Amino acid sequence: PTDACAWIAPNAPTNLVGTAAGNAVTLQWVDHSLVELGYRIYRDNVEIAMVGPNVMAFTEVLQSPAGTRHVYEVQPYVKNVNVPTTRSNQVQVAITIVIAPPSSPAVKFGP
Repeated sequence: PTDACAWIAPNAPTNLVGTAAGNAVTLQWVDHSLVELGYRIYRDNVEIAMVGPNVMAFTEVLQSPAGTRHVYEVQPYVKNVNVPTTRSNQVQVAITIVIAPPSSPAVKFGP
């Protein structure tokens, strides 16, 4: 994007979907903007990551117990922080496995 694009509000991404495979969450969305510098990823209304322009997927691995639910959104950003941008739809994803602590080594007694 050029500097002139810094004043154009990017279109919000749509069709955000989230899937969990164990403790990994993958988000996918449809990019409708030609002027974004990238996307901010939000989990439970807190920014957790940024990805580049035209990226339409993100994966994170969590250390959350099975059944933990998180709400995700994606928001485009541009160079000019004064240009308002709109977040995607929200999607809720539940972690599907329990993260177990490492097992203790086996102890053998006797010969």
